[in-house]
Amino acid sequence: MTARSVFAVAMLAAVGDVTTGKDVKPQKGEVLRTVVSVTTALEEKAPPTLVVTAVGEVPTGGWTGAKLTPRPYDKPPADGIYEYELTAVRPAGIVTQVMS
Repeated sequence: MTARSVFAVAMLAAVGDVTTGKDVKPQKGEVLRTVVSVTTALEEKAPPTLVVTAVGEVPTGGWTGAKLTPRPYDKPPADGIYEYELTAVRPAGIVTQVMS
């Protein structure tokens, strides 16, 4: 069997801008090769919010900064299917191995 860790991330797709006020340079994440599951839920508030949750696998422990990012579009896709990328930042140095 292979070693694996499961990584979950949730993304709120809403109109608006989120500002933290911090000057932190984000690390570039790697696209995860295995997405285990994806779920969606519509929160009925003003404005309605679509919550997309994705679960992916990583080969070792220590991965951080999981992010589910929608691919940019100039106009809505003709087929109505929006694409997302699930990324995470690879650990530096010694990491835990997962045995299964």
